[in-house]
Amino acid sequence: MDQVQASGWQRVTGRWLDVVVAAVLAALGVSDGLGSSEFPHNGPDVAVLMGLAGGVLVLRRIRPLVTLSVAMGSMALVALLYGTYQSGTSVLIAVVAVYSAASYGRNLAYVIAVCFAFDIALTASAPIDGALATVLFTTGLLAAVAVAGVGARRLRERADRAREVAETRDERAAAAAAEAARAERARIAREMHDILAHSLGVVVLQTGAAEHCLDHDPERARIAVRAARSTAEQAVDQLRALVTVARETPESQRAPLPTIADLFRLAEESSTPQFRVECSVDGDTTLVPPHIQASAFRVAQEGVTNALKHSGAGGCSILVQVRDGVVRVEVLDEGSGTGTQAPGSRVGLAGIRERVSIFGGRMDAGSRPGGGWRVAVEIPVPA
Repeated sequence: MDQVQASGWQRVTGRWLDVVVAAVLAALGVSDGLGSSEFPHNGPDVAVLMGLAGGVLVLRRIRPLVTLSVAMGSMALVALLYGTYQSGTSVLIAVVAVYSAASYGRNLAYVIAVCFAFDIALTASAPIDGALATVLFTTGLLAAVAVAGVGARRLRERADRAREVAETRDERAAAAAAEAARAERARIAREMHDILAHSLGVVVLQTGAAEHCLDHDPERARIAVRAARSTAEQAVDQLRALVTVARETPESQRAPLPTIADLFRLAEESSTPQFRVECSVDGDTTLVPPHIQASAFRVAQEGVTNALKHSGAGGCSILVQVRDGVVRVEVLDEGSGTGTQAPGSRVGLAGIRERVSIFGGRMDAGSRPGGGWRVAVEIPVPA
């Protein structure tokens, strides 16, 4: 914003400066045309031509080639009509016109052609003994001014490119930050869904078991209630850890990510007398990076939650295999096999698919040939 305001201020200042320069040189040109001894002839016609040469400089930034043509043409016409001359005002007008055309124009060949024509006009109207001096002075001056104008244009273009690069870099950084924030929100939403869906599913199952056993087996009911309480407390801790991450708490203060080894605890806590969860892990899990282990845990957790809520089975199995640079996770149950149609399961399966796609993995979910439901993912392990 500051750069935009500064650029706007520079444009306004430049326009007013052009008006002042053009007005001053036009006034000097008129004055010289009416009474300067540097001109071989004085009169209103010379004053008009010199005033036009100075006044047209007001367009030097927006119409640089037109400005050059009018200014140099007017002064050349004076020389052709009344003879050569060399006044301070005419030199200033020529310098400003040529510099502006070389700096703001896009046709250097045209600038050279106009300057060459102006040289011819002055030389043709000059005395023979002074023609060489006129050519050398005019050519050297206009060439130096044109080179300065081209150099100024290149410096300005280089600054513009640097500013564009900086603006592009800032835009990309802002877009990357926005994308990172979106991805982080999506990740937190997935984590919250996984934590709440699983924990509440286990709590509902355990409290249902407690209610069923309350009259004839109070001890088993108490065990189920304690398990439900433990699951709820762990869910609170996990949600607190999510909030901690969202607040950018230092890494050392964050709760550790769940691992594949934690699946045995998940199986134990999710099991009830009516629903048994078994877990099997094959392979060296130490080769799997922490974030992939956490994703494998969440996949299995979501699979167990779906089985608890929707399968109607008496249990499920978690199978994990680490082999050939791939982590394979399967959750199998012996239920009705309608997981994709069960209310709420679509969000969970979509979350699994999105989670594994981050790591270049793939997911497969569907009914098993012999009955039941299967959720399977494969996540590649970076070498």
